Amino acid sequence: MKKLIFPAIFALFLAVSAAHGQLTPEEIALNGCIRLTARETNIIRDDASLLAAIRNDGSHERCVREITELGIDLHSNTLVGVSINSGYCRRPPGLTYDLETDYAKSTATLKIMYSDPRGGLCAALSRYDLWVLIPKPPEGFSIEIDVGANTDNEKSDNPRDI
Repeated sequence: MKKLIFPAIFALFLAVSAAHGQLTPEEIALNGCIRLTARETNIIRDDASLLAAIRNDGSHERCVREITELGIDLHSNTLVGVSINSGYCRRPPGLTYDLETDYAKSTATLKIMYSDPRGGLCAALSRYDLWVLIPKPPEGFSIEIDVGANTDNEKSDNPRDI
């Protein structure tokens, strides 16, 4: 009997997770089609908000086409944009991200880490816009974003360590 319970519970977990989109967060390259300002975040929960967020300049038509081609499913997922001011000139090394869901607090927290530059800062003020597609949190949940530098500078064992 015990041998049947664990596989059944695991299968139920996979079915519920699959019903809410992909199991893990996934980075999406938007190629500057949705702009973020310094220290800004943007949480896009539906198609109308996605279309409204696309830059409205000479690149608008190209951006609409490119974003449409990405096939972003906002019925099962939420798109989260974060402007990271890490001190690096471009994408911070050791960039990792993971999603933690706290059912007791009704929160989903996107945790973003990168290697600490340890004073080796970029000469120009620069930021990196990270866009991550996360499974849509349950109704009524808030989305929090936690960004920080990993002061250990050790390679993460996170499979999404880029």
